[in-house]
Amino acid sequence: MKSLITKITIYETKIKEIFFSNKFYIFFFLAIFFSTSILKLYNIHIQGFGDSDIFAHHEFLLRYFSEYKLEGTMGSMWGRPSRTFLQFLISYFFGFTTLVYNLSAVISGILLTLIIFLFCKKYFNKLTAFYVLIFCSFSFSFFYWSRIAKFIIPSIIILILSISVAFKIIKNYENKNSFDLFILGLLLSLSVTFHPNTLPTVLSIGSFFFIKEASNFFRKKTFDFYSLSYIFFGFISVVFFYEIIFIYFKYSSNWLVYDNVSWIAEIFKHSSMIDKSRGGILYYSNIISQEGVFFSLLILIGSISLIKNFSNLNETHYFLIYVLVITFFLYLFSGVNPRLRNIFQLFIILIILSSYGISILSFRFKFLIINILFIFVIINFFVNHWNYLQNFKNIEIVNKNFGGIENIAMIKSNKTTYHFEKYYYNKFYSNWQDIWSGYFCDDVAFLSIPPGLNINKLGKEGLIFEKYYLPNDIKGKSNFKIINLNENIPFFKDFFQIRMIKKEKNFNEIKFSDLNFKNEKIFLIFEGNIISNKNDRNQISIDFFKDNELIYSEKIFPDNQVINNNVKKVYYDGNFFKKTFILANQKNLGKLTLKLSKKIGNSDEFDLKVVALKFINNISLDSCRKL
Repeated sequence: MKSLITKITIYETKIKEIFFSNKFYIFFFLAIFFSTSILKLYNIHIQGFGDSDIFAHHEFLLRYFSEYKLEGTMGSMWGRPSRTFLQFLISYFFGFTTLVYNLSAVISGILLTLIIFLFCKKYFNKLTAFYVLIFCSFSFSFFYWSRIAKFIIPSIIILILSISVAFKIIKNYENKNSFDLFILGLLLSLSVTFHPNTLPTVLSIGSFFFIKEASNFFRKKTFDFYSLSYIFFGFISVVFFYEIIFIYFKYSSNWLVYDNVSWIAEIFKHSSMIDKSRGGILYYSNIISQEGVFFSLLILIGSISLIKNFSNLNETHYFLIYVLVITFFLYLFSGVNPRLRNIFQLFIILIILSSYGISILSFRFKFLIINILFIFVIINFFVNHWNYLQNFKNIEIVNKNFGGIENIAMIKSNKTTYHFEKYYYNKFYSNWQDIWSGYFCDDVAFLSIPPGLNINKLGKEGLIFEKYYLPNDIKGKSNFKIINLNENIPFFKDFFQIRMIKKEKNFNEIKFSDLNFKNEKIFLIFEGNIISNKNDRNQISIDFFKDNELIYSEKIFPDNQVINNNVKKVYYDGNFFKKTFILANQKNLGKLTLKLSKKIGNSDEFDLKVVALKFINNISLDSCRKL
């Protein structure tokens, strides 16, 4: 047994020597860093706006900046001025698109990983940096926030940079540089103005230096007001800069700023200390537990190791622990709005400290055991989260498959979603009369039920629908539902009597001389999937002729983009389409001929239905195309 332990120890020593050689260390870093960076880019081009907050800011930049107007809910986005200006500059040069927004989030996530790695390598050790790299690269929460453009990550980037400056000050506190103090205050202010979630952490960092000077007063009877003033002036300089800009907006003749819009008030509102819905320890622990058992176990091992070696830590370590503990208790007991996104900054600090705790473990075979656990962390990430990663593409995919805003409508929600739905939809219904009017007159084939809306409130049971999960920070538990109206027609006989007169498939021309009707409304419903190549598909139009003379023509697939109220909407170029016409002049049907402008391939699937309807309930037909 003793000889076996000796052999294992020798092998472990050799592995460590190889691992810590510069070549292998760099190789492992590059392999993990670039592979996970590519993973963050997975399907980023079809992700779309997966969150109403993200779209709200997009709408704010695109519309309100162009209209020189700040009002209501949208005006609250001004409570993140640093984010606003940075995203505006990015979008101004690269476009106000979902791809640009999502790419900016991914790039910030990749950058934060690199900054944390370099920070730990400089102020802790190489092993700490490597463990932090694995934690950050294979964390579900980190991955999520690296793809969602809420600027949670950029605010933490600035926060880590401010902690780095604080480390530099603490290490040489007796001869501290006034410029470093000013930069610290400036960075703390920038962090808050990127996202208000860092305000409690900023308060903790500021209080550390105040307490440090207070302790000097009791020991040395001296209080360095100048040092604290440099931090204060650095902080206030950013606030002063944005306040000048805001005042300019408010009193400029070109801008309309409503009285209820105040960017400073919005910062404190989003970091409110009087929120009654406090989150308990179990609630905040979800951010760790959802990472999996091996991830949580390593965090626990690192924390215990840190506590055991508490007396051997230096002042910078104590500073980081102080910031972690004080900020956590601010969230726990002060009434700060309980959101996992708010405490994510502490999650980053926790994995830094835990990584350092793991790196200084003193028990035998630590290197082998710990690295096996980290391997399980990587495996767990892919096993448990791969299906979830697919959720990032759902919004764009669903709208593309179902024809986008041309063929899909949304049920009105009583709860505001910051106009999120307006990007994807331009048709909204609140009752079944409107829904069926949309079906017969506005090309609507599908109905989207947004997250949080109980489908039973629509007043019909037994509805057939598909469920699509949205990406969020609790593993995709929110969802939206898609109702195919064609599949649900039998449930709504109380609205109309329906009679199929004619149904055709795979045609290029049809005449209407053989139609039979009995004082009913006659609808021509043309729908299906065109899967021909894109160039051919975009040339297809429906052409109506009377006595061989073209009287009406309409493209099956509309233009890709339109601008409505300065907001660009994308009509997705998916295969699905739906066009509906009401045959108003039924006396002349014998002279009417329908043709397609381009031959359809044999693999295309579509239906032409001629339907006779006798409406029992009143349904508006004002928007119907009439022939």
